[in-house]
Amino acid sequence: MYFIGIVPSEDIYTELTNLQEKYMNKIGVEPHVTLKAQSQLNESRERLNQIHNIISKTKQFYITPKTIEFFGEQVLYLSLYSPELIILHNKLVDTLNVPKELKEYYFEGELFVPHITIGKTTYFNDISSGNNYRTLLEMKKELQNKNIFNSFLVEKVYLYQYIDHNYERIKTFYLKNI
Repeated sequence: MYFIGIVPSEDIYTELTNLQEKYMNKIGVEPHVTLKAQSQLNESRERLNQIHNIISKTKQFYITPKTIEFFGEQVLYLSLYSPELIILHNKLVDTLNVPKELKEYYFEGELFVPHITIGKTTYFNDISSGNNYRTLLEMKKELQNKNIFNSFLVEKVYLYQYIDHNYERIKTFYLKNI
């Protein structure tokens, strides 16, 4: 399994990593913005060329953190604002011909909500553990007192692969300089 992600600025990355290490028993993926979920991704030369062509022609852009929110009581996340992120996401989804049912399953296309997951109550394949809704509320309270809401520049994105209960960066794609 693969996905394409963006690593946030060092201050956001550090704050979220520290918070996750404090509250979670196991963390199987680093803090990131999912640019393109698992559907229609693989390491074939054709797919990698399609991804590279889109990303290399996209100018670097900024992402602005907004607020800390919930998807139901299962997911705590940092909401993000970036029209360019949405445009790039849609280009990838369209180019990779993601079927409607997979867009719905992975919340892609019109359903895409730019965010960084802070914590979840459940994860597939035991990728991470240690949270319940009460813990997520504690994480939110602690994070609200931090100054992590600064915009950050996106210069590169990563292709992640699921290996031994962890997602690891396996390829880097660079955006066009501003």
